[in-house]
Formats: sequence, C-alpha cells, structure tokens
Amino acid sequence: MSQMSANVVRGFSSDFWTKLSAAAGRAPRVATKVDHLRDGEKAFQARLDLIANAKTSIACTLYQLETDEYGLRFIDALIAASKRGVFVALSVDFLSEAATLMTAKGKDSKALEAKLEELARSGSFVSWFATPRDHLKKVGQGNHFKALVVDGTTAIVGGRNMGKSYFHHWTDFDVKLEGPIVQEIGDAALKVLQRSNANNRFDKMGLSEVQRKAYEITLEIIKESLDKAAAKQEADAATRLASGATLPRFQLVFHDPTQAAAGANNVVTDALIDTYRAAEKQMLATSNYVNPVPELRAAAVEASKRGVDTLFATTSAEASRTSSLPTLNAAPALRSFVEAGARVMETNRQEHGKLYVADARVAAFGSYNLEHPAHDRLVEGLLFTDDPATVAAIHDAIMDTVDNRSRPFVAKAPELPFFRALAYGVRRAAARLIEPIA
Repeated sequence: MSQMSANVVRGFSSDFWTKLSAAAGRAPRVATKVDHLRDGEKAFQARLDLIANAKTSIACTLYQLETDEYGLRFIDALIAASKRGVFVALSVDFLSEAATLMTAKGKDSKALEAKLEELARSGSFVSWFATPRDHLKKVGQGNHFKALVVDGTTAIVGGRNMGKSYFHHWTDFDVKLEGPIVQEIGDAALKVLQRSNANNRFDKMGLSEVQRKAYEITLEIIKESLDKAAAKQEADAATRLASGATLPRFQLVFHDPTQAAAGANNVVTDALIDTYRAAEKQMLATSNYVNPVPELRAAAVEASKRGVDTLFATTSAEASRTSSLPTLNAAPALRSFVEAGARVMETNRQEHGKLYVADARVAAFGSYNLEHPAHDRLVEGLLFTDDPATVAAIHDAIMDTVDNRSRPFVAKAPELPFFRALAYGVRRAAARLIEPIA
C-alpha cells in the first residue's frame, strides 16, 4: 500500500473502493483543498474569480448556457481572459443550446450569439457537443458533464449549468477542488472538448484554417497545463502526507455512452448500484427527476426492502420550471419506491442537485440524474468521496432540502394547468425527447 492511500481514512470496505477504481479505470486521487459551494451566488462568483485569476488555460464544459445576464457575464469573463492571453476552450451541448436559443427572446438569443462569436474570434475554442449528424447515429445524445478547470490547478464540478435559474432559483451543490484530483477532472473535460466540433453551430462565422489550428493548439496548451500542474500537485500532496497530514480522496467515475462499445455497461450507473448495495443503514439521494434504469431501480428497491432508510428528494411537477412531463412520467417509479418502504419527498423549489450519501460515510456529487438519459444518452460524471467534511456537507444539503422545501410524495394529478405545462414542456424539451435533464 502506498503512503498516500495509507494516510486516507476509508469509508465502506476496501472492496467497494476497488470496484469504484475498476469502474473509473484509475485509482482515487487526493485533494489538497476543498470548498463546498451550496450558496448559488457564491458558486457563481467562485467561477468568475477563478476565470479572472487564470494565467494559462481555461477548460469549461456545459450542458446549457442561458441567454440571461448570468450567461452573458460568464462569457464576458471568458472573453476578458482570452484577450489577456489565456487559452480558453468552451463546449456546450448542441441540442440543449438549440432549445435554449429557440425558446429565448430574439434579442436575447442574438446577444448571446454575438458574445460567443466574439469569444471565438478572440482565438478561443467555442465548440458544440454532438452535431446533428451525430444524432442520426444516436438520437438525443449529448454532454451533461459540467466542469470548469483553470490552469490545470483548480476545478469546480457539480450540477449547475450557466444561467440565473441555476444560481438563484434552483437548489444545487458544487465543489471547488485543488490537488491531484484536478488532473482527473481536467482529463474528463478534455475528452469532451476533443469530441466537440468547433464550427457546427455558427457556420456563418466562417472560421479560417488558421483559427482552426489555434483551436488545436488551445487543447494542447490545456493538456500541458494539466500535466505541468499534476507534477507539482503530486509533490505537494506527498509532502503533506509525509508530514502526517490526512488528505481527502475523490474517485471520479466518468462515462460517455456515445463512445462506449455496444453492450458495454455504464460505469457511473454501476457505481451507484454498488453504492446502494453497500449501504447498510441509510441511502439519501436528490435528483431533478427520479426514474432510473431497471438495474439501478432494482438496487434501490432491494436496499429499501432489506431495511435501509432509502430516501429520494425530487422536483415536484408544480415546482418544475423546465417541464412537468418527465416528473409525471416518473410517477410509477416513485410509487414503486414508496411501496418498497422508501421515503420519497417532492420539493416546492426546483431540486437540481445530483447528490448521494450512503451511511453518512460515502457521498457522490456531479451530473448524473436518476433517469434513463443519464444512463444511455449523455456524458456524465460523479465524484465519490469518503472525506468526512464533504460527506457531512452533502448530507446537510440533502436534509436542508428535505426539511425545508419538500413534502411526502402523493401519487395524484399535478396542480398545474395542463396546457401550459404541455406547451412549455414540448417546446423546451423536444430536443431531449421530452426528457430534459438540465
């Protein structure tokens, strides 16, 4: 056993972490600094501050970029960084952004398009994940992994996209990390960027071959930043561990179903199944929608039936600001959990976190919602940890939602005007086959 692994407090059995490492394809990595970002405004400002202090590179992957002031301020920050010489790479999901631009006011869409064009013309890598041609091969595919990695040294990972709703109206949770784990997050973000097409959304930009080459260089610089920072971070972590410090470990489990071999398991789904199976006393989860694939659903039902206090906190149809249709579609799954003895709570505010806590010993956070698209259509990632401070913070975030913004699930028709829900839901969610993830 290495000195690094020996100095880490373990949660659950070593077998559990062996399975996680096998799913991830790599061993856990430690962090030297961890900041929990529950408050929306602080989470948004943390991103702006990171970008403002960037010196070499910025890698950012998003599912959705809104046309409101938060989206514009974020792009303005990237433009300012790019103009002062920082290499910037941004990827946004194609279908999600198409839906955003389609439903926004014309002037707002044009304002965002102009900002993105300015960012691209400043020499940055503005790209779109999953071209229309890709959807002919696998309908509804896309990227849902949200990460911001700066200078290869610091990363913010969580459930939030970029828009006012995510930081002001909805409940969520991000974590800012420094240390060796950042390289794993950066490598995952780089995979998304490498798969993104730099010119499939704004063809009118007429990007030159020189600019296309600049994009390739940008990705090379990001990779070099990650590699250079990794060596320093590993040395710093080793020094701290040698002095007797205990550093928290994190295991990133990342999966791209659009690139997986036919019939291959989704390793993020498998990791959650293993977590439900390992739980002995309690398993807490929050998810925008709760309608998991059969294997994961069965694991949760089995945990509840064997006496594990199994709880789900999810957005009610009335509170959903994207579409009530997936919530209504999830009702049979929610009933099956209640029948198995689980607690299901519906929130009165959009619950956007993807948070999991088992036995107050292991927690996971990231982008994976408990529903089918997360399993078979979208690039997703979860960070697992047994860091006591992070486990406690996520546990408290879940219970804050349960205690202050939720009620027990009742299977009934939603108290929401049907045609209003249908009209908005279809417009907003058609790109995801009426299953928006957000």
